[in-house]
Amino acid sequence: MRELLVAWISVGAAVAQQAPAVRMIGRLPRDTVAVQFVSANDGWCSTASDLHRSADGGRNWSLVRTPVYDPRRFQFLDAKNGWVGTGGDTFYWTHDGGGTWTELRLPLHLVYDLRFTSPRTGWVLGMVETPGDPLKETSQYRIAGERSVYVPALFRSDDGGRTWKQKAYPDMKSLPGRLEMADAGHGLSMELNATLYTRDGGESWRRSQYGAEVKTKELRSAELGSNAFDATAGQLLDAEYGWWSIEGDLFRTTDGGATWRQLPSPRWNERLIRMHGFRFANRKVGWAVPSNLVQSRPMPCFRTLDGGESWQAAGMPIGAEVVGMTMAGDGAVYFWGDDRLYTPFK
Repeated sequence: MRELLVAWISVGAAVAQQAPAVRMIGRLPRDTVAVQFVSANDGWCSTASDLHRSADGGRNWSLVRTPVYDPRRFQFLDAKNGWVGTGGDTFYWTHDGGGTWTELRLPLHLVYDLRFTSPRTGWVLGMVETPGDPLKETSQYRIAGERSVYVPALFRSDDGGRTWKQKAYPDMKSLPGRLEMADAGHGLSMELNATLYTRDGGESWRRSQYGAEVKTKELRSAELGSNAFDATAGQLLDAEYGWWSIEGDLFRTTDGGATWRQLPSPRWNERLIRMHGFRFANRKVGWAVPSNLVQSRPMPCFRTLDGGESWQAAGMPIGAEVVGMTMAGDGAVYFWGDDRLYTPFK
């Protein structure tokens, strides 16, 4: 009986430690810059001039006509509802999968992120110009004029972007990056080297804190510049669990972003992995894509089965160069790069 038990444990451990593998499933339109899937079948991708849609899991793509010259900013909530941004203070909604579009106006000229959790509820994060002393600003990105500066601002809409209400948002003298909303109430705002969290839909925000065990003086930091957020990734999965990574340091929260506990930094061939993006399907299983900006050769995708405590490198097709990933609501995972689309073996 003991021998059978030992054998069963050994087999279970072998299965758990089996390395994942990724396969190529199709080509993307030339010069693809963004990809999103809302289900295993329904997906969109954009180039610098066009938006495309797939209804068969990325194997074939069809052109979707939009009124936007550069539709690289977009988000779809399901097969019918989504938006494309203009890069300015307007965006366009579709409620029929891209057949028709309605122009809507944003309350900001300098937009950093636009995010909806339903066809009605969304937030826009950016900067507004306000009177101030530019000489007191340490970042050139916060200087607006000779007597004015830029400060972060957040607005919320509950009618699909038709009207917006400004919400209280603290100025941490830094730069906002992007929003990660788990639902209509819980979310993270990722700023340069820090995060804020909300539990009331953006009505109020508080700065996240590190757990007592975190050695803050040893943490890595992103530097200002055009690629400041390239090696920063985050996700709030639900009201409690979330992850945040910056320049290779990895953290997990179990209280909605109020505190971060540091996890072991993922490594590959003894090299630190700077994560460009990751998505968790649940509190245990997640996938990550590393930043390739400073790498001498392409790196593989990575999977965790224990909530980010450890990561396994995936077997990749020869020559694969992955730069981004997307996870649908049903857990379907897709990676993309060099105009190719990949997915894990089932």
